[in-house]
Amino acid sequence: MNSIAKVLIKNGITSIVSTHALSSILTSKTNLPIKINKRFSVITDIYAHSFWPKDIDFYFVPHKETLKTLIENGIKEKNIYVVGMPLRKEFYLNYDQSKVKREIRINNNYPVFLISGGSKGIGNIMEIVEVFTYIKHKINLIVFCGSNSSLKRELHYFAKEKQINIYPLSYQKNPAIYYAASDCVIGKAGGITVFEAASMKKPFIIYSPLPGQEERNAKFLVSHHCSVYPKNQRELKNIIDLWFSNKVFFMKLANNIYKLHKADAPSVIVNKIINQVNIL
Repeated sequence: MNSIAKVLIKNGITSIVSTHALSSILTSKTNLPIKINKRFSVITDIYAHSFWPKDIDFYFVPHKETLKTLIENGIKEKNIYVVGMPLRKEFYLNYDQSKVKREIRINNNYPVFLISGGSKGIGNIMEIVEVFTYIKHKINLIVFCGSNSSLKRELHYFAKEKQINIYPLSYQKNPAIYYAASDCVIGKAGGITVFEAASMKKPFIIYSPLPGQEERNAKFLVSHHCSVYPKNQRELKNIIDLWFSNKVFFMKLANNIYKLHKADAPSVIVNKIINQVNIL
């Protein structure tokens, strides 16, 4: 008996909820020598790749495009629920931007750009930050460094050298307040980051998405007028300059990306799982 099966038996687990294709594969019917009553998977990207297994009982997906790609990969439509992206509870609260800025002690006189590197603080973050040294306007930069402590140190030194307001942050249990304080988000187009920005109705600028899912997310966002995707520092600078001169355009982006957000996603998922488990 494999180690995963031993853990499931030890803890009396009879149903599994997974948010990653690998864990869904490892706990699939063909890989476990024990009976699991129900398997659920929650997909956190707009497009579903072909590695998601076919023997999952129910899929919860953030968008109809996700449903479409799952069907193309051989998943039965009756097993797929389009429910939106479940986020931390803090992303479903209402915030007063000025009040939040005061609470986190950020300069309330200048616009705030949030740069997200995900939980690992990866991506060409320093490239993004460098662009702001060529912007004529005073700004604040909040940077999610995640577990990347070397990036955090580099940003501290950079801020002192260039005399720019940078707030480099380690992993945050409640990132929602920093989204609430921001006026624009720049990130790699990871699924969670995209929907966090959407929930807060913030314009989203894509920069250096990872190959694969993030690039596909980026393509979707651009084609649906939810975001802009500069390919290099020069284009990024032009877009940031545009943010200062054409707020209406970025307001439209924010309104469009907000349409991706479904405020009842967590409760819908939980209720459907509970109902399915109670059927047993």
